Order: sequence, then C-alpha cells, then structure tokens
Amino acid sequence: MDLAFLPAHELLRQIREREITSSELLQHLARRIEELNPTINGIVTLDLERASDEARAADEAIASGSQIGPLHGLPITVKDSLETKGMRTTSGAPWLADHIPTRDAVAVERVRRAGAIVMGKTNLPTMADDYETFNPLFGTTNNPWNTKMTAGGSSGGAAASVAAGLTTMEIGSDLGGSIRIPSAFCGVYGLKPSFGIIPKRGHIPGPPGTLFDPDIGCLGPIARSPEDIRMMLGVLAGPSDADAVGWTISLPKASGRPLESYRVAAWINDPSCPVDSSVTAVVSHAIEEMRTAGVTVVDARPDVSLRESAFLREQLTVPLGALGLSDEAFDELADEMRTVSLTQDDPSEKRSKKWQVQSHRDWLVAAERRAHLREDWAKFFETVDLLITPATSTAAFPHDQSDFHSRTISINGSLRNCWEAVGWWSTFVGVAYLPAMACPVGLNQDGLPVGVQIVGPYLRDEMVI
Repeated sequence: MDLAFLPAHELLRQIREREITSSELLQHLARRIEELNPTINGIVTLDLERASDEARAADEAIASGSQIGPLHGLPITVKDSLETKGMRTTSGAPWLADHIPTRDAVAVERVRRAGAIVMGKTNLPTMADDYETFNPLFGTTNNPWNTKMTAGGSSGGAAASVAAGLTTMEIGSDLGGSIRIPSAFCGVYGLKPSFGIIPKRGHIPGPPGTLFDPDIGCLGPIARSPEDIRMMLGVLAGPSDADAVGWTISLPKASGRPLESYRVAAWINDPSCPVDSSVTAVVSHAIEEMRTAGVTVVDARPDVSLRESAFLREQLTVPLGALGLSDEAFDELADEMRTVSLTQDDPSEKRSKKWQVQSHRDWLVAAERRAHLREDWAKFFETVDLLITPATSTAAFPHDQSDFHSRTISINGSLRNCWEAVGWWSTFVGVAYLPAMACPVGLNQDGLPVGVQIVGPYLRDEMVI
C-alpha cells in the first residue's frame, strides 16, 4: 500500500523501527501534494523548508537513540484557523491574508511537543462559517471522491487532504459539525470531543489574540483510523497551562468489553430532518452488520428534538459573530431587531440577526435550557451505551456557493434548507457537549462516502472511539 494511505500509527512504527525515515515520508507527501493538490486544493500553505529541517532532526534523534514523543517525525497539517508560529494563518479571511502569528495555538504547540512536524495548513470557508469550503484567498476545495462535489465544511480542506493521502492526519475544529460533516463526505474518521477537554486558544475565530474559550466549539482530530484518533486525542486533551496547576483531565478508559455486551441505540431518521434514502440504505446496512457482530441494537432515542437543539445551539453561539461588528454596526442592528420576535419558522438569517444582539438575560435563559437538555441526555445514556445516527442527511453534494441562508439541497427529491439538512444531525449533540465521531461505513450508489455518527456520554470519548 502507498505510504500516503497507511494509518498514522503504522507510519510512526515504521519511523521508530527505521523502516522509513521521517525525511522519506515528507518527500513522498510533498510529491503527492505537488501532483494532486492543484486539483483538490486542500492544502493552502506549505513550509517544506522548515519541515525538511525538522524531519532531518527527527531522523538524527532516532539514530542517536534519543527519547522521542508519540508523534515523533510525523508530518501533519492543521486547519488554517489554528495559529502557527511563523506560518501564515488566515482563517480564509482577506483581512488576515498577511497574518503571521508569533506563537502557536495551544493544540499546535502540543503536537509539536509530541514530535509532529507541521508542514502546512488546510483550506476552510471564511472564518470557518460554511458547510462548503471556499474563500476569496484560496478558492474552493474539491472532494477527492468526485471533484464536482463539496468536501464539506468547515474543515473541508483537512478532511479532503487526509482522504487524498496528502497528509497523515489533521487537527480540525467543530462548532456545528465542522469536523464530522467533511469527514463523512470524504470518507475518513473525525472526532468532536467532549467540550472543554482541548483548549482552543489560538483558534480564529474569535479574532487573533482572543483568550476566552467560546461555548460549544471544539478542536479535534481527523484521521484514517480510530487508533489514530485515539493517539491524537491523547496528545491534545488536557487543561490549559494555567489550569494544570490545580487539575488534570483523566478520561475514562474504554472498557474493553466484548461487542456482545454493548447496547446501542439507533436513530436513523427524523421528520424534522429527513435523511436521503441513499444514506439510510448504507447506514441501515451498517447497523445490521453490528447486529451480526453481536451488538444489541435498539430503536431508542433521547427525549430531545433535533430542531429545538439546533436552534438552541444557534442562540448560544451566534453572539460570537457580534464580536466582529463595530460599535456603530452593533447599535444599528440592535435598533433594527429591538421589536422583532422570532418563531421556529423564521429563516436562519433573521434568527442570526436577532440572536447577535440578544440580551445577556436571554442568553442565560437559553443556557439554562441547555443544562436541562444535558440532563435529558444523561438519563438516556443510563439505558444505552452509545447512540448511532447518520453523520448528515446526505452524502456530498455539488458545489454551491450561493447565499448560505437561502441555499438548498435535494433530499429524496425535495428541496431542503442546506443548513438544516446538513447540520442538524451534528448540532443536536454538540450543544449538549457530547463526544461524537464520524465513521465511514460505505459508499452510496454514486460511489460517494457515507458516514455514521457515534455519540457517547459526556467525557466517554474513549468508548466512542
């Protein structure tokens, strides 16, 4: 098998045992990037000179028997929303075209400390705010399974690059499915971890230099195997340096139980967010395979609503967008929306405007509703170990860069709002802080990947993996 498609843990074994060198692996990836990236456009910034120096140093360390870290000598890329010291970081925004950070994001710092070589950055929509990956600086990322199709977003460049063998693994970010959706569309694994276990300092947005941790959003790994996901999570998870003075994170280990002991709920369709038949066919087959393997699969679901959970996630996170408004623009929007009331049938653009200027009291009321939602999820997981859902309502669809709020896609022959159809199956678990991983389970009739989403109790990331 081509080195570029081996899982990262196998490449690391070969580097440790000197079957290949880090330099050889980097050169191989560089050749693939040169050949294939112009078509896929997943990687937007490369620093091969520095990466080559680091790869040679990694090889010398192994040759001398020096102590090495868990990612020693592994070339990786990271989403261009994560700051990288001395390497351009734009978040796809023209006003950040020349932004060269002077420090690494915490997550980038941790993978470097573990021995990884950050060779480049991957594409995303402007400020990570779309399910289609394109921006004015770098253009559109194409799905490697069919370049006429979207790679998803916002970690579209990351997932496409892993799927195409341009990089070994990735760090993405996920607020409303931005790791899981592109992972499903591109046929790779992507974990949105439990909220709060990986510091987000150095992620854009918020603006460069932001210190506080925005609600719900997470950083997480994208890779070609569950073992790689577990390995990267072990490197990334942990308190910030300031918090580490007083506490640590110790995630419960997976139990190692046999498959026959697992009780898994399956929720594969919902009237509020119908799933395309081409997806349900593949997901249903995967669930039957689980039953054949001995898993107890039950038709059960938590006492939560996809629609209400998705709207709650919007209300809790949309105010972040107001940070980018001038005082004058904020005041003007607040005056415009002061007497406007919302219903669940209002378009997303109207909801977004209203929630950007909501009162702090309104936000706290929403936060209290979320606390009750989390309790409902906890009760549900007293009866089952895990939940299986579709990762999205559809496989990858043709590129569409029309207005995000009015964009539509076809589900079973009917046009549906794109944001709802693509994102609701992700956002309804993200708002509750739960770990969830997109996993490839097959191809639809058009040869495009289909993924399931495995959801677990809060902080049971290891069991999900």
